[in-house]
Amino acid sequence: MDRLTSPSSIVLKGRSLSPDAWRELALSLHQSGQFNEAESIYLELLKVFPFAAECSLLLAMLNAQQECVEQSLIYFGRAVALDPANPRVHFNLGLLLEQQKHFNFALVSFNRALLINDQVALHWYNAALTHYQLGQMDLALFHLDEALRRDASLSMAWSQRANLLMVIGRFADAKCCLEKAFALDPGSVSLILSLAQVLQELGDRPSAERSYQKAFIVAPLNARAHFNFSLLNAVMGFKDAVVLSLERALICDPAYASAWFNLGYIAKEQSRWLSAKDYL
Repeated sequence: MDRLTSPSSIVLKGRSLSPDAWRELALSLHQSGQFNEAESIYLELLKVFPFAAECSLLLAMLNAQQECVEQSLIYFGRAVALDPANPRVHFNLGLLLEQQKHFNFALVSFNRALLINDQVALHWYNAALTHYQLGQMDLALFHLDEALRRDASLSMAWSQRANLLMVIGRFADAKCCLEKAFALDPGSVSLILSLAQVLQELGDRPSAERSYQKAFIVAPLNARAHFNFSLLNAVMGFKDAVVLSLERALICDPAYASAWFNLGYIAKEQSRWLSAKDYL
């Protein structure tokens, strides 16, 4: 808020508070999911401070959270016009555009945020995700490296770097990234499963199996873990274990289509046509 022109207090809903107090109250309501109450205060503040970019930004973010995309874009437009040098405005606009799969436009916003402040790791990280979605693997990798240069503790950047390296077949490098990510986030089941997949690709099946067993301890009802373990068992030729893992995946998630399909394929291979029909 512009402190030079701020009134000492504002009366809203029969209460008199300072502008900063109203702002803090609105933010608290916003963060607790009381969107209607927060919005009403933001709108009143916007009447008092029509040229305050922060009011427009907060309304843009609130509307984005409620999936009111058109209204959110209107407020983002106001915020950009009022404060074009604010990287937070461009970054959050980029997040909305990325969520709407407007990747080229999202990249423009992320790049503007980077031009204003290139020291924020998340600016680089989200630009990397957008490059990845556009199939620009080299640029995605470059932006992830820049993100990690600024914040080596960003677990999701190590994880995403590993995913990208797996896509291009650099499994040994992906393993190193996953190990760093796992050291930062040892409770992540998705990291354990990715590491198991990489170890399997590298031919280290015993280590892959140990990773799956660790996943079962952390998240015994994770359908993906059981399904992926079935794939490892298939490679190792353990047919009964494959079926058992697929059945466990379906206990965890009865709608797991790939598990049903693989069970049907196994039944077909065993000439159990009626069972195959039921599965498929």
